[in-house]
Amino acid sequence: MLVVEDEGAVARLVERVLAGAGYRVLIAADGASALAISAENPKIALVLSDVIMPGMNGPELLERLQASGRTPRALLMSGYTGDAVVSGRALALGAQLLEKPFSPTVLLRRVREVLDA
Repeated sequence: MLVVEDEGAVARLVERVLAGAGYRVLIAADGASALAISAENPKIALVLSDVIMPGMNGPELLERLQASGRTPRALLMSGYTGDAVVSGRALALGAQLLEKPFSPTVLLRRVREVLDA
């Protein structure tokens, strides 16, 4: 699973929760790093990405992954999920949305739902 989050504290929290549940977690601080990690790890089952990041936002990252032939399941995290443009674009890319802030229980439940879909 690849977590893409530019806020270090959030990335570490998500990594700790997911690793504690037995998931193998890779971390990227931005879209460019996520693309590089994805190219080196073609069996990533899920991309869990922040929506708003400098340089390349979450939906742009998903578009780039899909264009390169890598189409892992996707869960986008945002404190701004009410934004119809972002929500519509994410859904068109096949991504689910996870509203920040979230609890560890909600994170694990949503990850499981996306992986099982």
